[in-house]
Amino acid sequence: MMMAAGMLTATSCSDFDDYNEVQVNPEAAANLSLWENIEQNPQLSDFEELIKKAGFDDELQGSHYYTVWAPLNGTFDKSIYADMDQAALLKNFVYNHVADYNHPISGDINNKVFTLNRKTYNFAGVSGTFTFAGITLAQANIPSTNGLMHTLDGAAMYYDNIYDYILGLGEGYESINAYFKRYETSVLDEANSVKGPMVNGLQTYVDSVMIVDNSLVRRLGAQLQNEDSSYTVLLPTDKAWENKYNAIKPYYNFITNTVGQDLRGTSSSSSIKQINTGDIDNAYFQDSIIKRFITNTIVYSNNDTYNSFFVDGREITPTDSVRLPNGRKYSNPADLLAYQVGEPVKMSNGWVRNVDSIAFYSWETYAPEININPISQAGLVTAAAASSRGRNIIFSDAVTKWGDFTETYGELRFYNIEPSGDRTKPELHTFLPNVLSTKYKFYVVFVPGAIIGEDNRPNQVNFTLNYCDANGKLQKYNFSSDLKNDNPKTQKPFVNDTSKVDTMYIGEFTFPVSYYGLPENGGKAIMPDLKISSPMSVFNATLLKTYTRALRIAAIIMKPVELVEFEENQK
Repeated sequence: MMMAAGMLTATSCSDFDDYNEVQVNPEAAANLSLWENIEQNPQLSDFEELIKKAGFDDELQGSHYYTVWAPLNGTFDKSIYADMDQAALLKNFVYNHVADYNHPISGDINNKVFTLNRKTYNFAGVSGTFTFAGITLAQANIPSTNGLMHTLDGAAMYYDNIYDYILGLGEGYESINAYFKRYETSVLDEANSVKGPMVNGLQTYVDSVMIVDNSLVRRLGAQLQNEDSSYTVLLPTDKAWENKYNAIKPYYNFITNTVGQDLRGTSSSSSIKQINTGDIDNAYFQDSIIKRFITNTIVYSNNDTYNSFFVDGREITPTDSVRLPNGRKYSNPADLLAYQVGEPVKMSNGWVRNVDSIAFYSWETYAPEININPISQAGLVTAAAASSRGRNIIFSDAVTKWGDFTETYGELRFYNIEPSGDRTKPELHTFLPNVLSTKYKFYVVFVPGAIIGEDNRPNQVNFTLNYCDANGKLQKYNFSSDLKNDNPKTQKPFVNDTSKVDTMYIGEFTFPVSYYGLPENGGKAIMPDLKISSPMSVFNATLLKTYTRALRIAAIIMKPVELVEFEENQK
């Protein structure tokens, strides 16, 4: 091994003759350990002192093979490290300059090196000029009995990775710090642990290596502990965390016992029963959901072209978006960075940008538009023909001939519900999933019969909302085409426009409780529902000539009022 090291030095060391006046004699160095070579080099006395303080000198005299990148005296500020405790000095400085195995220079190189503190540094160079972590090598390939040493014209700067940085945060960032710590566990690293004998059918370990695992990090889809990755994290201050927490909280107002209609447990409107969630810890439930929504918005991959402005510093345009690791996009990146506190903080695997406000649009994050497909969410359909089914229609002229629904929402897929007889009127009860305790504007999308070559008469319909009140009681709300009239006895029906795919506005309603993420009852979800029905008598010949009993519904759209106001301001 020593001969191989000596031969390697003889072929490459001449490239470094200009770096230092005093060069280490490779032949003499080859007979010494790494530690002895450090001790005997007067240009490494500062490095020697710090290694001793960190307690790593004995290790550099052992049989384990290492490569050491040793900073020369006068090329770094020793005082920065002199007051560190032993553990910090070992991690932040000594381990930062030592890697397992031999890492020689032979010809041109461009390698990534994992140091003992699991940091990744570039070890590269051409034509005799080589660097480690961006620091120029003074002399290369100094052989030892237990490895190889290179000397440096400076110290490699240590940077925390993003995960370590978050876990080390204190005053001003205690909220985000505590939330990450909540999900941290230690797990056995089987690959790097030394196995012992099997005992009672179980594997034992002579030397157990434990690594940190964090289920929150895995859920975010970002390996924040991985030195090979590159991310930008928008780290909220306690002020930003608290403000966003309080902004989200009203949308997730849970009660202990939420009720709903068991629409799939019956075949007729008259026999619908109630189901409920049973007792839930509503405060804990609410807290968990809010914190999840906050943390879901903070991590971005620097390798995603959508997020390039985080790295290259280009100006953000109004059309720019940012994209999370899960693919979700947000459309207002300029607002995000408008609240940045100080300069970005460099990490070993990216950057942290501290922000004093979490400025995402509510409708893109915690209070989105709800678009219900009545085919998949139909809870109960009555008086309908056996042939009632979902229909898929794709039109090249959908915008010009049939309205703009397909332009906004894509493929036109609708529930085609035909009456089962001459004297029947179908009713559709549709579940409304993931409804929040906030105000929505309701739209129902009707498809004209002519679109499929059938009767093009309009509908005359009523809309009845079944929901749970703040006291856990099932209530009804009747929409009316006369927006001032919500009396069920004088409810005025709606009539759709059959010249187009009609996105009909039917009114607004504020839900007193949230249904998001509620536990199921016997496999049945608890949700509010919307009943679509006709008020006309099946014996009224005049109305039957004017209006169809068939229901062709493409969607029920619930827009939070904040989104509607935003869209109006954009016009």
